[in-house]
Amino acid sequence: MSKKKTDIQKFSDKAIQFVADVIIFGATIYYKVLRFFTHKDYFNRKHLEVIFEGLTIKVKWFNHDEYVSHKLDKLSVVKQESESTDEFIEYLLKECKSCNYVIFNGKDEKKFVQFWLGDGRLMSDYPILKKNGLKRYRYQMLGVLNELDIHAVKPGEKKPKRVPYYLHKQATDFETYEIYFQDYPKEAVKFVKMMLEEVYKEKFDDLNYTLG
Repeated sequence: MSKKKTDIQKFSDKAIQFVADVIIFGATIYYKVLRFFTHKDYFNRKHLEVIFEGLTIKVKWFNHDEYVSHKLDKLSVVKQESESTDEFIEYLLKECKSCNYVIFNGKDEKKFVQFWLGDGRLMSDYPILKKNGLKRYRYQMLGVLNELDIHAVKPGEKKPKRVPYYLHKQATDFETYEIYFQDYPKEAVKFVKMMLEEVYKEKFDDLNYTLG
């Protein structure tokens, strides 16, 4: 391929991406305003997806179930093409940021790492319930956070705007650790990997995931 053709292709790709970004931006603003007045319903949302097929752009609205199914189909292909599990998880967290949650586990489904994405933030939720068995791994999990230089923000303290941090919340019948990774998806990937391999003693490459 000549340099001229390469430059033309690059320009064409940028032009297509620009058009897609404009469409998504406009629709997103519209939908945010609509949701503001009609209240948030995490599992009954509408999603706009711009689909590229060669030089053709297709714009499609999905209900939430259709959107999750669409993303799962896309992820099944990307997982096969990814060079590493790390690369795949980072792609998933970015590609599926408009989903509500994703849960990662190895062969043992009871040992999991889950992310709540429904509020537009990259947040891992570590729930400790009487029946889920995660309490025994609490201090190892906190050790992982310490190793990643992610520290607690206490009630009343100012929350960081850029660096990752976590909050410990406790109620009468359960407690949880909310870990906010901010704009650090690579740190989120490291957290998943360390939790599966070092804490749960699972093989990282045996990764399973549930999207919702």
